[in-house]
Amino acid sequence: MSLRAFIHDFYENAINGKAKTRALLEPFVADETLLEHVDSFEAGFPLYRVAIEDIVEEGNRIVLRARFHGTHTGNFNGIPASGRTVEVPFMMMYHIEDGKIVQHWLFADTMDLLTQMGMMKRPEAQAAV
Repeated sequence: MSLRAFIHDFYENAINGKAKTRALLEPFVADETLLEHVDSFEAGFPLYRVAIEDIVEEGNRIVLRARFHGTHTGNFNGIPASGRTVEVPFMMMYHIEDGKIVQHWLFADTMDLLTQMGMMKRPEAQAAV
């Protein structure tokens, strides 16, 4: 199976619209930090979805440009549920060995996420000087 097919299979069968249990994730993931990351987001945004927009593949690494969609109905990193729906662009790189994700790197706009959750105000546009 190609890495692209593996990642699409991972998102469709273990992530999108599903309760992200260890039983669903472990056939795809050997990276404990990624499992904890998914647990954290699942707790705060149950049944969240990810829309993949681009994929770049190089050797045993794959990079996604995607959008996270979820509703903040649970505790997320100590922030109580706001009931707000968020949509946040992000990039993720996975290192895949022997048919499992063994390492990941996430790049996301945390300020945008916190703003959409109602934890921060959007900066006012400043007039050019």
